[in-house]
Amino acid sequence: MISLSVYNNRLDHDGSANGIGGKTRTKNNRESGISDIEALSTALREEQVAKEYYVKQASLMTDAAAKEMYLRLAEMEDAHYQIIEAEIDSIKGTGFWLGFPEFTMD
Repeated sequence: MISLSVYNNRLDHDGSANGIGGKTRTKNNRESGISDIEALSTALREEQVAKEYYVKQASLMTDAAAKEMYLRLAEMEDAHYQIIEAEIDSIKGTGFWLGFPEFTMD
């Protein structure tokens, strides 16, 4: 997974993200001025692209060890995706963590 500073350097946005209840989180990268949400959204896209690449490479492999390696790399990209998604949920205050509600009122 590429660090957020790499994503921040690749983008040029003004950067603020709206959360629940109209709250705005404007924690920006000092150099580029992009928001955390923008950087993390870019990271999500990049993780998905990497996963698709590894899955495709696995399908082209005739060697079992090579196929297994690419599929493992795809799993790792999927894990990165889930971690980034959880961070976005945390920033936005959705009440979910890794796809599960943090608490219920039931």
